[in-house]
Amino acid sequence: MQTNNLQGETNIKNGTLENINFTNPSSVTNEVVTPIASTATTAETQSIEENTKIREMKARNQSITDKMSKHSVNKRFEMMESIVLMVIRRFSPSVIVCGTGGLGKSHMVKEALKRMNLVEDKKGKQGFTWVAGHIAPTGVYTAMHDRQEGGVLVLDDVDIWSGETMMELCKAALDSYGQRVISWNSSWADNNGLPRKFDFKGQVIFITNKMEHEMPQPLVDRSWLVPVVLTTTEVFERMNTILPNMYPGVDINIKRGVLKHLKETHANGDAVTFRTLDRAIRLRMGAPKEWKELLTVFS
Repeated sequence: MQTNNLQGETNIKNGTLENINFTNPSSVTNEVVTPIASTATTAETQSIEENTKIREMKARNQSITDKMSKHSVNKRFEMMESIVLMVIRRFSPSVIVCGTGGLGKSHMVKEALKRMNLVEDKKGKQGFTWVAGHIAPTGVYTAMHDRQEGGVLVLDDVDIWSGETMMELCKAALDSYGQRVISWNSSWADNNGLPRKFDFKGQVIFITNKMEHEMPQPLVDRSWLVPVVLTTTEVFERMNTILPNMYPGVDINIKRGVLKHLKETHANGDAVTFRTLDRAIRLRMGAPKEWKELLTVFS
């Protein structure tokens, strides 16, 4: 067995990991010898080894979505929040929160930012910048420059996947090296008062409705991947958990009545999301006499 030395510099302050710079990563090779009963034939031994390899291969190829499905829906959300909080606390440069729309991805990230007492301030060492919808690569470069000293840049449903320029910017921002350099080597940067390159010390959170299998490998290799995928039964289970925190000023019995109505009237094959519950509660409060009819027509 041969090992190399692992050298690194860490600076832990106020519960955050401010810098990681590893060189010469260790490479360890372990040889495990599994004794085979002396009565086993060569064919039986080969069969055991082949079956073991098949099981190991299946385990390696299992998606994160499949692995998470083995846990309860509330446990999944706890694990997802833990990963997001780890990125916000600067223990890792980025996370991709992907999956079906309307299942609380953006809400989960906002709650995590709130829990860490971060405020939206556009630039600086603390706080966060929230960018949603369409944005050009130049806009992403500008947003990264504003967050170059730290804080969190959230890209919510921003199309970073198709354009090569956008992808290269994101790859540079997510590199796990001690120094991340973002560059735009053209006169556009000069004309807009921006440097052609700068060191980036911020964190990045991607939120997208794309599924796990649609994620580009260069970003997956650099980021934590958190897929949010629920069955209809799991959506209703999660709704029941978060119901007390939705519109705290509304009587809980009224909200439970709305959720019960959704469960009773839900048709197989129809999509149901947290937005469905939100709209139903709003209708119940805004049009108490006809909310069920309005919900049937407009949902």
